[in-house]
Amino acid sequence: MKRGIIPKGRLKGVDQDIATVDFAGWLLYCHEDFPDDYAYQIVKAIDELKTMIEALFQPGQGLTGAIDPKDLWRDTEIPLHPGAARYYREKGYS
Repeated sequence: MKRGIIPKGRLKGVDQDIATVDFAGWLLYCHEDFPDDYAYQIVKAIDELKTMIEALFQPGQGLTGAIDPKDLWRDTEIPLHPGAARYYREKGYS
């Protein structure tokens, strides 16, 4: 996983930068034998519901920007699942 920083003042009571694990990018993990169709449908649902998902977060509560499916698959530390890759290709995101 990538290293990250929670900047001082971002959360109540945090008065200095804190080293942490960076979960940015909405990376989801699954076993390599996870069915392709399931992975495809999960990525499709996130894409179709991204506005609703974004609305669940108040500023400073975890989501630091818009969910952009054109970028979600980039720069991952693990291989992209074939089902997810197929969805991104079909939508022209990759």
